[in-house]
Amino acid sequence: YMLKETYFLIAFVTVWCFVFLKYFAVEDIKSVEFKNYHIKSNKAVNNGNELGISSNDADSHDINLIPAPRYEDLFNSISKLDRGEDLVGQKLRKTNADFTTPKTIHKIEYGIFIKHPIRTPSVMIRSNIEVDLLRKLQELPMFSCPENELENYGMKQAVDYPRSKNHIYHEGYYHTFMDQKAIYSRNPRSGADFMKSAAGLFISSFYEATRQLNQIFFKKLSDKLWLDASNRSPSDPSSDICGTLSEWISGGFHFGDLSIQVHYGTAIGGDELFWHSDAENSLLHLGLSIRGDRVLHSKRAEKPDEMVKELLEPQSAGDVYLSTSTLINHAPSYPEVEWEHRIIALQARILYSSTQLRSFRERNTPESWRSLTTILTSELSTLDLKVPTLQQVQAVMAGAAV
Repeated sequence: YMLKETYFLIAFVTVWCFVFLKYFAVEDIKSVEFKNYHIKSNKAVNNGNELGISSNDADSHDINLIPAPRYEDLFNSISKLDRGEDLVGQKLRKTNADFTTPKTIHKIEYGIFIKHPIRTPSVMIRSNIEVDLLRKLQELPMFSCPENELENYGMKQAVDYPRSKNHIYHEGYYHTFMDQKAIYSRNPRSGADFMKSAAGLFISSFYEATRQLNQIFFKKLSDKLWLDASNRSPSDPSSDICGTLSEWISGGFHFGDLSIQVHYGTAIGGDELFWHSDAENSLLHLGLSIRGDRVLHSKRAEKPDEMVKELLEPQSAGDVYLSTSTLINHAPSYPEVEWEHRIIALQARILYSSTQLRSFRERNTPESWRSLTTILTSELSTLDLKVPTLQQVQAVMAGAAV
């Protein structure tokens, strides 16, 4: 009888141990694992056992990744993000759209060398603004004033083509944020930091409306860059260049640095073309033509190991393009025109300081650069770029969201 009772007690304890391990202890282990991998924005809530990625825009990321996820974990995480899931398999909280996998609608081409003979991927997206908005922009004082009044709006004469003495070029540098106070940031021409004035409320509202209309895309792009940085630098993703670009985007600095360019006089073309690839602020480069016609020349290949071909893309008043101008050699050409038919173009880039750029370059590695350019261009190839209407720009001016 005692032996039977002992056997019964052992069986009872064994069953309860199995139940405990299956339904309680394993869940506790998972909770610890999820907590260590927790990713949240500054607007997300950390509940300790959920890997939540907020779909709301955030000014900065608050990341704690311990231990570092394996590459296959990171790949699966990005795939789930594409399908509209967080890393626990639950649906993302909605904003204006689901994070579903979009189709590729823009060709990925290849520009400058990443390592000979392999070239860096690049993307060019073309669009245009509506006539009413273009007309309103053309009527702004800095775009309609006499030449001798350009300095009143922060424009200065510069020389880009020293061999063409009769080609006249004026330029000005501004920021596009709704706060119209000056911001200390880098001058793309001189490389020196200075107090950069606002571009004016209407122009700032145009770029703010553009950021808002495409905020779901840029939130997703920022998250993917941050996840990739976390794989290489789990304790400090912001020390990786993908993490840095992610923070610039989540902070709303894309399209924040504006160059206004005015050209007239003798034509520029042929041997006088100034071939170049832009600095890192043009990893996201939004060009807008206000007046006149010009042609953007670029050297791109269809495959990463092919020779580049020169492509010519006309730019007329109202035309818009979003490109990765850092990654391709390009040069604009200009026809001969008088002042009355001058060519005016706006070039919006990422706003940063010289210190931030220097830090970015010091941390750049071949591996992180390949990841950054691959993620950036693969995502841009799916972007259905939304350009604001006049009504939307006016709504942002009035303090409303679009």
